[in-house]
Amino acid sequence: MITISSQRYRDDEIVQSKSNDNDYMVCVSPLFEINGMTVRVVLDGHHSLEAANIDGVQPEYYEQDSSNNAGVASSLFQSTRPRGARLASSLSLVAASPSGPFLSTLTY
Repeated sequence: MITISSQRYRDDEIVQSKSNDNDYMVCVSPLFEINGMTVRVVLDGHHSLEAANIDGVQPEYYEQDSSNNAGVASSLFQSTRPRGARLASSLSLVAASPSGPFLSTLTY
């Protein structure tokens, strides 16, 4: 399974603050499959995820769905928007050259 964090910039001071507070809470999408890969997307907690990775601890993942995050259904599973097509295209590239179970940045 791959966890994708698409936030391109992370503020080092915020990451350090999350580390100091042991705040490793990360909200993620439900698992889904694309091109034969099981993936989930970080919805909130990019800085906490980075802090957990630096500190070598397991993040606390909280799966979000449409019952507790209205943006899940509209942003991740809408197949009519070009953004979805770009995501699928990018994940194909990830499958061809995976960098491990966590990708710090998804570029598309």
